[in-house]
Order: sequence, then C-alpha cells, then structure tokens
Amino acid sequence: DPIKRINRDPVRMIRAIRHASRNNFTVEPKSWKAICQAHEKLPLCPPSRLRDELYKDLYGGWSQKWYKLALDSHIFLELLPLYKKILHKEDSQNIPYISRLTDIFAVIDRTNTTLVENGLSRPRDYFLLALVLLPWAEHRFQLGYQQPKGSERFHISRKIREALDTEIGPQLNLRKSVRQEIVTLLINLPSFR
Repeated sequence: DPIKRINRDPVRMIRAIRHASRNNFTVEPKSWKAICQAHEKLPLCPPSRLRDELYKDLYGGWSQKWYKLALDSHIFLELLPLYKKILHKEDSQNIPYISRLTDIFAVIDRTNTTLVENGLSRPRDYFLLALVLLPWAEHRFQLGYQQPKGSERFHISRKIREALDTEIGPQLNLRKSVRQEIVTLLINLPSFR
C-alpha cells in the first residue's frame, strides 16, 4: 500500500521521483496518486534528510526530468516553499517562471555532465541552489540588470538573507555560510549579465 509506505517514510516520495527521472520510467498510477496526495508530509522529515535528497537530485544529471515530476506532484513546492507564492497551477502568470526553472535545471544537468566527463570537481552546493533560486530572487527583489550600489545593495542583500533564513534555511537545514554564498551570488547577478 503506497500510502502506508509513504507514511512510514515520506522521503520515499522523493526517491520514487528520482528513480523515475533517472531511469526514464513512469511511476505506477496508484503510487503516483499517493505521492500527489501525501506531498504535505515531507516537512515531517528531518530537514537535513530533505537537503541531502535535494542535492542528490541536483547532482544526478537528470534534474530537469526530476523538476517536472516534482512540480507536478507538488514535492518541489514542499522542498522550496518560497516558490509557493510564484508557482500557482491555476495562474497563467507562472508559465515564465516554470519555463525558466526548466531551463535552469537543463543548465545544471549540462554543467554536471560536462564536469564529470572532463574529470573536474562538481559545482558547489550553494552555486546550484543559487541557480534554482534565481527566478524567485528576481521576482521577489526585482533583481534586474542594474547593479545595486552602496546602501541599496546592503538593504537588498539583507532582505535576501532574511528571506533565506526564514523561508529555506530551516526547511533544508542550510548552514549560514551556504546561505551567505547564495546571497552573494544573487546580489551580484547583474554584473554577470
């Protein structure tokens, strides 16, 4: 019974989606229905387990497929609840954000594959998380093409840090240093364009 198995360990939902993405197969309909119904149980798991499972999906080379399944099952919004305000299934305004995230996960997959093929070390955790959080940060903090200067830069950095501290830090048990690196990358985004 999928519901019983999920109730015993909600992380099994993430793993089912991972294996479906990695092996290019479809989750059995009864199990898929159980995952879609039980996605709200994920926050019952220890945050460090959720973080480690997310990292496995980001580094695996199939994160774009994983993202689509995680979004359809609402697991993505449980892992990264800061996207709940942006990605509403019923709202056609969310299509650019969904598309942008799809492209970002494709870049993550290409980056991981290229680095592995060339015998190089994988990107840092904070770098991949900053990529995933990019559409959220652009939307919420209006990070555009202008590099903030002086006190404006300080205030925006502080707001991003506070949002990460409250909206993702506890959810994924991210170290303060990881959150700070994410802030640094996001606030410097305009200089990379």
